[in-house]
Amino acid sequence: MKKRMMKAARLHKVGEPFRIEEVPVPHLDLGEVLVQVKFCGICGSDLQRVAGITSTAYLPITLGHEISGEVAAVSKEIKKWNVGDRVTFSGVLNCGFCNNCLNGKDYICENRKFIGIHAEGGFAQFVKAKADKLVRLPPAVSFEEGALIEPAGSPFHALIRRAKLTPGETVAVYGAGGIGVFAICLAKLCGAAKVIAIDIKEEVLERAKVFGADRVIDAAREDPVKRIRQITSGGVDLAVECVGAKEAVANSVKSLRMGGRAVVLGLGPEEIKLVPSTTFVRSEFELIGSYAYSTAELGQIVNLIWQGRLDISAAVSEKTSLDRINEAFERFRKKIGNPIRILVSPEKKT
Repeated sequence: MKKRMMKAARLHKVGEPFRIEEVPVPHLDLGEVLVQVKFCGICGSDLQRVAGITSTAYLPITLGHEISGEVAAVSKEIKKWNVGDRVTFSGVLNCGFCNNCLNGKDYICENRKFIGIHAEGGFAQFVKAKADKLVRLPPAVSFEEGALIEPAGSPFHALIRRAKLTPGETVAVYGAGGIGVFAICLAKLCGAAKVIAIDIKEEVLERAKVFGADRVIDAAREDPVKRIRQITSGGVDLAVECVGAKEAVANSVKSLRMGGRAVVLGLGPEEIKLVPSTTFVRSEFELIGSYAYSTAELGQIVNLIWQGRLDISAAVSEKTSLDRINEAFERFRKKIGNPIRILVSPEKKT
């Protein structure tokens, strides 16, 4: 039988452009569904993999994990999902039997893999996903918004599950980029009394105001810690670090009031160095790591959008075609037009 073929953008070698190729449509195993991709967002982590800062499990590979689409096929034992269902899904591929999986924390599975890193991703016409990772998109939630659910998942998990943000608290968000803007609007949604955005680019800080930041601080022009202490009662209740840089992590902790907590979801190679242990202990600071999200949390984000309580649609900076993905990656890398998310569509014509 002749194999069905599809178009995909494949990374063959670090530092080189993607090659647009015809490859076989993924074969489904038990518990899997085939999704026809409507949109797949370009993430900063994709840039790192193209540059070789972080590695993929193999080459060539199709990147992309911020996906929305329609179910195109299901393995025969699956009853919950049908062809035509509108979906987004978690990119986490967990083992199901490690201690964390058995205790409801499959997002930090000890053997976890990730779509677009260890398995074929969404910069293609079709991608396969685990049926238990799917999240249904109501008709009122667009496919464009659907591609934003996954990147919003990490700050949602960080703020609500890990840091346990409560109404009335003050929040500092270090880094108002592609993840930081979601952290800002989610903090406001959770009832934060004041959200302060910190970045080193003026245009990024102006954008942070659109997403709900009450105050902005240009860290390239002034000491953010000093400024935060001036405009709060000695520091914030919660600092959210979205950069993954050692200075930003250290400043997040220094920005806290006594008894405050900092949650770090930025990924970077630098070693974390904080305040002296005497300060850390006597102030009862908390430093919290946060990674990814649960599938249920993605579902909660979808519900918030569907209910009209959360609007993250402004994060879509541009839509382009799969054939022009290399140009889109270059614009994203160089920050041309100050993009938050560029969505790639296999269906969009050049």
